[in-house]
Amino acid sequence: MDPEYRLTTYLNQMREKYQITSRGAKVYIARLDDAILESSKGKKRCKFPSDDFPEIDIERKGCVYVGVTRKTVYKRFRQHLEGHKRKGWALHKFPSSRYFKECVEELTKQYGFTHLHVETREKIESWVGYTLYKAGYWVWGPHAHEEYKKPKEQNQWNYDDFLGSGDLI
Repeated sequence: MDPEYRLTTYLNQMREKYQITSRGAKVYIARLDDAILESSKGKKRCKFPSDDFPEIDIERKGCVYVGVTRKTVYKRFRQHLEGHKRKGWALHKFPSSRYFKECVEELTKQYGFTHLHVETREKIESWVGYTLYKAGYWVWGPHAHEEYKKPKEQNQWNYDDFLGSGDLI
């Protein structure tokens, strides 16, 4: 699928289908400083590209963190900057700006989701990361697409290898 189509028309179709609860989780996107590419830990923790998703031969558009939260996106961003959760390591260590408006607001409005049901929020988070990767971004954060590799007792939602199939193309 063409990356521009995926990030416009198809993204809007996905929002119509999956933004279905009155409240619910939000998927947000934050710009990361390119210095993360010089960090051995940063490269190791990159989700797209990775061993399963090799580099794509297109111009890199930048580095981003894709996350999901039930809090306000602003509050979660502040928590990242304070180092609240280890899962947000990339955004804690390498934010492009400490200002929400510059770092998070624009990309989240453009590519984010709101009102996601608990059972789909992490799949959508991975799909947004995958979609941005296909468009030329390097992505940190999403993890649901890797859950199928874990032992069954650690795969809480019983995820399979879902990226690239069904709606999540």
